[in-house]
Parts: sequence; structure tokens; C-alpha cells
Amino acid sequence: MTPSKRFQGNAAELEYLLLTPWQRFKLWLFGQIYIGHKQQSGWTKSQPHYLRRCGKHGFYITHPHGWHHDLYGCEQCRRVALEALKRRTL
Repeated sequence: MTPSKRFQGNAAELEYLLLTPWQRFKLWLFGQIYIGHKQQSGWTKSQPHYLRRCGKHGFYITHPHGWHHDLYGCEQCRRVALEALKRRTL
């Protein structure tokens, strides 16, 4: 049985488990690590994807967004902040 069939976590946690010790050290040192180019449906070309770690929610996978190649933060953190902003404006 392959690790992905036994694993019950999310894709980012699986990517972390597949890292070499050197890659884990670079993730700890730099806060992110390149995990490869991926192309999602609707995209015209592949984009580099990175594994990052959120202090609250664990690991997540992201890619550059926009012309300045900014990497968005944790999706769960952004969702919580947006919900708090909506409650405050209502």
C-alpha cells in the first residue's frame, strides 16, 4: 500500500512527510520550500508551488499570485480574518 493511500491528512502534510531531511532543514530555515511546478485546470501554464508552514494551522501549499509573485498566506488564517472583518462591519 502506498503512503498516500494510508495517509489521512491533507496534501500539504503528505508533501511534508515525503521531504528529505535536507529539505526539512531548508523548510525550517527559510519558511518555505519549492515542491515542483504544477498546472491546475484552467491555467495556461504550470506555476511553481511551495510548501509553507502556518504557526496556527500547520502546512499548506501555495503558489505565486499576481504579477509581483506574492505568496498568499495560510488559507484558513485568511478565512478567519475575513469572517472577523465581516462581523465587524455588520
